[in-house]
Amino acid sequence: MKNAVLGAVASLTVVLCVTGWLTLDQPVYGRTSTPQPGLGSGLIVVDAQATGGHRLIVVDPDTRALGVYQIDDESGRVELRSVRNIQWDLQMPEFNGAAPLPREIRELLEQK
Repeated sequence: MKNAVLGAVASLTVVLCVTGWLTLDQPVYGRTSTPQPGLGSGLIVVDAQATGGHRLIVVDPDTRALGVYQIDDESGRVELRSVRNIQWDLQMPEFNGAAPLPREIRELLEQK
């Protein structure tokens, strides 16, 4: 049993190393703020899995706008789900936070 577990761990390690080596030069789109070819300069696009398809989350850092698109896997239909200017959202020090809130942490640290 111990040898089987060690063999499985060793095999998994080899597979992960080879996979990492093979994909070293592959760009990872949607996981970085680097502009992507074909998109406007500076747009950030993240592809997120969702039920029945996936969502594209598009952020324009210049205008501080966020858009969410739903893409149906079967039909390929693209639907705009939401658009929002997040400039003022990001000005709030906390929202929907759970204790300890950032303000409470700061107060504790300032007591020292």
